[in-house]
Amino acid sequence: MSRLEFKDGIYRITKKIPFTENMVKKEFISIAFEFAYEMAYGEGFHRDHRNGGSLVRTPAEVFANTFQGKLAELILNNELIKNGITTSGVDLGVFKKGIWDHGDIVAEGKNINIKSMAFFSNLFLLECRDWDQSGNYIPDNGSFTYDYFIAVRIKPNVKDIVLNDKNFDKQRMLELINNQDFSFDIPGVLSITTLKEIIKRKYIIKKGDRLNHTTMDADNYYIQCGDLKDINLMYNKLKGI
Repeated sequence: MSRLEFKDGIYRITKKIPFTENMVKKEFISIAFEFAYEMAYGEGFHRDHRNGGSLVRTPAEVFANTFQGKLAELILNNELIKNGITTSGVDLGVFKKGIWDHGDIVAEGKNINIKSMAFFSNLFLLECRDWDQSGNYIPDNGSFTYDYFIAVRIKPNVKDIVLNDKNFDKQRMLELINNQDFSFDIPGVLSITTLKEIIKRKYIIKKGDRLNHTTMDADNYYIQCGDLKDINLMYNKLKGI
């Protein structure tokens, strides 16, 4: 694994993977939209800031992040099934404040965490305060162990669609989303073993650090996308090959 380059007070990514376009099914767009709208503007709840972060997200930002995240889950679930892997399916339950959705997807008995990213992203980030030293997920005073962590990149960047429009009427937002041709790729996967090594080696970009033109608002463990393993290796392990 490679550390980020640090020069002139700025961190830079050195190991990138070019985005490869694969079309997203229209039905996934509709499902993700309804879920995200309910979470951002309805009875659901998504926290409005990162754990350890100071920036407060607007409902539009919550919608964008939730839409992208749920779309990534639907995409990966479909890819797993296409590769002959049995899954738990995607949870579309709308949780109220204080109730957490632990596992994104369970595949062949393994817990999979799905990290949605914009198509231009090349850094896999996990907020430090969400994880203990053994790589367990600990946001709600309990602990939960993921076996695999998978990056799914989405094009276009959902934030650019909804945040540039000041009218957040549901029908208007639906039109904006439906006018896009969404595509995805899966740059790779890391295992719980790799996450433990990242934590042990303290691959951390801290709150206030600059990553290219972005100032980080929370401490994050990181791995560059170029250091992720090919997703087919995980598919084969899940199938016992």
